[in-house]
Amino acid sequence: MNSDISAKTLWDCGGKGGLILGGITIAFTLLNLLLGLLPDSSVGIFLSTVLNFILWGAKLFCCIYVLYALMRKFTLDFPGSDRKTVRKYGVITGFTSAILVAAFSLVYFLYINPDALSQSFAAATEAYSSMLDSNSMQALEQVQGSLPAITFFSMLIYCTLFGWAASAIIASRLVKDDPFRQ
Repeated sequence: MNSDISAKTLWDCGGKGGLILGGITIAFTLLNLLLGLLPDSSVGIFLSTVLNFILWGAKLFCCIYVLYALMRKFTLDFPGSDRKTVRKYGVITGFTSAILVAAFSLVYFLYINPDALSQSFAAATEAYSSMLDSNSMQALEQVQGSLPAITFFSMLIYCTLFGWAASAIIASRLVKDDPFRQ
């Protein structure tokens, strides 16, 4: 790590960046949720599917671009930062963003729309009930109460891994290693 940048500074800057990145991700998620309010006609379902796909692509692009911009700003604010430090900043930013996004999903499924998981679970159970025996159905019903927690940890792990991978790629493009630097 660059000797000028303390771990506290790294976490402070990464936490602020994570708030920005998490806020953008949550905003796109809310837009997707608003699409669920479209009418259930065949045009509404088709339009909803297309718009969901477009929003997913826009969210992916936006998140990568914002992470790139935050990491670039970090390299400008702390000149002389090495690749490892910039990557750590990106990972911290991704992790704090992941905490926000996972917490939002938990709040959504527990308080805002608690019926969303049960509706999805009922649809999946109906679709696959002919392939499952009574023991499998009973096991699935026992898991249903844990779905909000499972969703929280799944989102946390997924977003953290995505942030880690994106940070590694972006840091390697932003900071070129100088083999002669001490």
